[in-house]
Amino acid sequence: MGAFDSPETAEPLTNLRAMRWEDDSMGSEQLRNCEALMIQMGADQLGMYLATPEQPDLSWAHPRVRQEHEDILRFWFDRGAAGIRIDSAALLAKAPDLPDFEPGRDPHPYVDRDELHDIYRSWRSVADAYDGVLIGELWLPDVKRFARYLRPDELHTAFNVDFLSRPWAPDELRASIDATLAAHAGAGAPATWVLCNHDVTRTVTRYGRAETGFAFAAKRFGTPTDLALGTRRARAAALLTLALPGAVYLYQGEDLGLVEAQIPRDRITDPMHRRSGGIDPGRDGCRVPLPWEGERPPYGFGGRDTWLPRPTDWAPYTAARQENDPDSMLSLYRTALRLRRGWADPGSQALTWLEGEPGLLAFARADGLICAVNLADEPVPLPAHTAVLLSSGPLDDAALLPADTAAWLRGCPAPRAPPTPTPHGRECHDRTTSSAAVASAPACGAHRRSVRGRPPRPPTSPHGPAPICLLSRRRRRTPSTTAP
Repeated sequence: MGAFDSPETAEPLTNLRAMRWEDDSMGSEQLRNCEALMIQMGADQLGMYLATPEQPDLSWAHPRVRQEHEDILRFWFDRGAAGIRIDSAALLAKAPDLPDFEPGRDPHPYVDRDELHDIYRSWRSVADAYDGVLIGELWLPDVKRFARYLRPDELHTAFNVDFLSRPWAPDELRASIDATLAAHAGAGAPATWVLCNHDVTRTVTRYGRAETGFAFAAKRFGTPTDLALGTRRARAAALLTLALPGAVYLYQGEDLGLVEAQIPRDRITDPMHRRSGGIDPGRDGCRVPLPWEGERPPYGFGGRDTWLPRPTDWAPYTAARQENDPDSMLSLYRTALRLRRGWADPGSQALTWLEGEPGLLAFARADGLICAVNLADEPVPLPAHTAVLLSSGPLDDAALLPADTAAWLRGCPAPRAPPTPTPHGRECHDRTTSSAAVASAPACGAHRRSVRGRPPRPPTSPHGPAPICLLSRRRRRTPSTTAP
């Protein structure tokens, strides 16, 4: 199938001219001054690509393309996939006449086109037949445009890239949280939170730099990084995101506190590096395989050499090393997730901001949880509370919260809200605890299962690559209705 039309119905492409779309709306200079975004598909056909020549774009106006991808969805749902992640979900549809890009052009010729919504409505009908979930990766700065994809007959949720792009600053984070909750409430969809993904500098590394926000154009080799500072902030950010109402997406390796790996230039595979003329280190540093166990590469994953090299100093980050350390990043995440499952109200989207010293980001939920994060340089007083449930770092004084530290507190539940006990009883109610203390508390029977484990390798699809990713796997089920 050609990039624009199938051979059976294609009109001659003699009038299709090579062109450049020099756009920076996605926050990336890599689209500037690149080679013409056209590739030769055959003797008399041209194809267009936005990312790399190996990935020619398809014509989503063509019924065969639509049908093929609906079949791909059914292929994975038939095999027990619980949900599908849609990569670059705002970039499928293109303007029919393929105009040159002009700054300020509205509508955009290839980003966030209105035609996309009909595509996702058809995908939603397929997913609903299996009780499956569709999750989009949407890099859209306009939260109102973002929310349009979350209408009841389109995607179930989408990654909140605005939140992960914000710097470590209380005003910035609060603004993003408020905008996210408002946009999702209007769409009737759960808010979502994410700190990192496969395109973004690792949280520990990013938060250890002078510029703690994220922008593709700002990535450079050799950026000074304070990993100790970044780790403290990443631990605090973990408790912040897990306390927010809605769903949290955890990128692989964040629960290990992985840092951005420094990939030798001759091993970099990301085309962003090539397109930048070697200035941008690319995204490979956050895509290195996980370290499971052992003192040296491959850390229990694969053979001696993998598609991306593992750093030789990653032994302290392995899951095996962290598993029995109550103060490790892995223990913090496991404890926070266990507590979250025990008392968090998944249906509530409401929170109340609490006043405090400058630099303190604090809010209360209806179920009685208070989350306090100190983004100032000095300790600040904790909000009024009855107990400390969990903290991202040591609390030397029960009344003060150290810099770059977060704490979960038990406050007074809102009137008429039923009491919800924690899964650890008095151990969580009566002690001022760090992650070590809570992690050592005995878990109730419902939460004794280990969360460690490697997902099974998915079967190979006969349909070839597509802009979708398997999210998770579950027991195979039959669709509830006949697939369209």
